[in-house]
Amino acid sequence: MEVPLTSEQAWFLDVIHPELWNPNLWTLTRLYKMPQEVDCPTLEGAIHDIWNAHSSLRAQFERRHDGWHQRIADRSDSVPLRSFDASTIPRDQLRTVATQIAAEVGRMVDVDSGTLARFAMVDPGGDESPYLVVAAHHLVADGISLSLLERDVEAACKLRSAGKRFKANAVPFEEYANRIQEFSRSDELEGELDHWVNLPWEDLTRIPTRFPSYHTDSVRQVCSQDIDIAAGTATRLAYEIPKILEVTEQELLLAAVAESVTSLTGRDLCIKIVHNGRAITYGSASGDSDGETTVRRHLMPPRVFNTVGWLATCGVVVLPRRGECDAATYIQQVRDAIRCIPNSGISFGLLRWIGHPDRMRRHIDEKGWGPQVHFNYFGQASQKRNNRTLQRLQLPSAEAYSTHTGAPELNVRAQFRDEGLRVSWLYDRHLHEKSLVDTFMSRCRDALSEYSAIGG
Repeated sequence: MEVPLTSEQAWFLDVIHPELWNPNLWTLTRLYKMPQEVDCPTLEGAIHDIWNAHSSLRAQFERRHDGWHQRIADRSDSVPLRSFDASTIPRDQLRTVATQIAAEVGRMVDVDSGTLARFAMVDPGGDESPYLVVAAHHLVADGISLSLLERDVEAACKLRSAGKRFKANAVPFEEYANRIQEFSRSDELEGELDHWVNLPWEDLTRIPTRFPSYHTDSVRQVCSQDIDIAAGTATRLAYEIPKILEVTEQELLLAAVAESVTSLTGRDLCIKIVHNGRAITYGSASGDSDGETTVRRHLMPPRVFNTVGWLATCGVVVLPRRGECDAATYIQQVRDAIRCIPNSGISFGLLRWIGHPDRMRRHIDEKGWGPQVHFNYFGQASQKRNNRTLQRLQLPSAEAYSTHTGAPELNVRAQFRDEGLRVSWLYDRHLHEKSLVDTFMSRCRDALSEYSAIGG
């Protein structure tokens, strides 16, 4: 079954895939220790059910004369699952061996050969429960998908133990992809095309790089530096300040990032924001003639929040300089700038990669315009497992895939955790001056500190 590419899939295959020496580095790998009551036959049956329940795992990609195409393979009894007998391995070396196998399975994921999701089972023998490896290329699974698969593996094991089969209560990936394509080419989104083409791009911030143009054949070295905010201050930033100002924690974080850059450049900043594509809403003005009332509708039914696949979408917003206003007013100005953009700015990516790629490329990309910062908010993570029985084991590398962005953007990631807030700044040291990034980070830390004192 042929299925349209989503915007992020099209972006990866058009921009990232040709530039990476090993595009398969964009593989997300997880290693789990199964609960004691799960044996190998039960786990094998559960993985069979998972493979057939989530169609995106069976996606295959082929490059033809007119570009990349995606097809979903039929359900099958042939599952990419390998079983390793570790019964002769000393108990104290089992985890090390399982970790090595996880790395090897991750390397076996191959965009060009067709298998983009793989599983492995490490059997310690005796009465000990097995280890499970899940490896999926980002083309077929995002970070949320890995959490969904973890949950569904648990459910499938329980059902198999009871003599039943797992079926996903999810929107099929192919249905999602077709709906996204339809929406990307709708009259509503086409009406936003002029908004992006006619933005005053020449008046916005251009973060300086070492080269006047981007050299795709140059050697790149992506570096990461972190801002760590202590738990007490992070709690105020995550809960108390957003409540006082009636903003979300993401809007507050975006204000800090925008202030750190615009306070140096003196110009408004265009930022690309990663959104959960499962939560896309749309709508048009209705009611009064002045159009103040907007009816928002979800693009997909609630079951989409159980769908596995690369369902992220990127929105683009222009955030203002702070000027002379106080911190609280500035954060609210950023909030208003974000909320006034039609469809949260996601039309930029959908039009660029699916709806009207030629016009967007001609009027924006070819002139060297576009977002200067790529922002990804990972939400609030906790070490608490929410009663999950699978034990996720930490793999050696925290980065599961290459961080090349395919453009001279700074990449900023933020997440609230039990120990506090971490804001990571990723940059290409051959493009960006480290001293400039250090200045951005220092100003970002100062802004967060100032924001945390609001209402105090």
